[in-house]
Amino acid sequence: MAAEEFESASTTNVFDKEKSSLTFLQKIQITFGEEVKTAFEKEEIIDDSSIKDLARREPDAPIFTRLGLTYGKAVKFRNAFGERLQSLQPARPLSPLVKPTMAAIASFTPEMKRLYLSKRKKVGVLATEKWGSEFPKFNSPQMKAELNEFSAKIAPVCSTQRLGSMRRE
Repeated sequence: MAAEEFESASTTNVFDKEKSSLTFLQKIQITFGEEVKTAFEKEEIIDDSSIKDLARREPDAPIFTRLGLTYGKAVKFRNAFGERLQSLQPARPLSPLVKPTMAAIASFTPEMKRLYLSKRKKVGVLATEKWGSEFPKFNSPQMKAELNEFSAKIAPVCSTQRLGSMRRE
């Protein structure tokens, strides 16, 4: 009897997860049609985290085209499903800011400010040495790889510990 209860409980949990996915997919099918529903399944956008990620994207993002949604339908998707997931969004940004804001720099101590500005200047000097006065666009995979290689190369010289934060992580 206990084994049956355990099996029933684990099956119910899996079924509940599937049921929530089916509910989302059913809403997609009703709102946008069978083809769009199939595209969501193909792209594996069936759980809350992927739905939330999609709802955050701009309506002209390429993923909406792959899903068969025009700009207007993408806006409709964001309005319909973005509201549903707003309560799931964290209160703070998911990743910390890499570059401090001007307000944060103004609050640095003179030593911290001098260190940050000298490191930032060093990055600019090294980038100018590598690419000259006109920086390339880093919108192709090859150029992104070159930029990542350059970043890794200068990191020991130009990186610092996180400034402006006294909390330990």
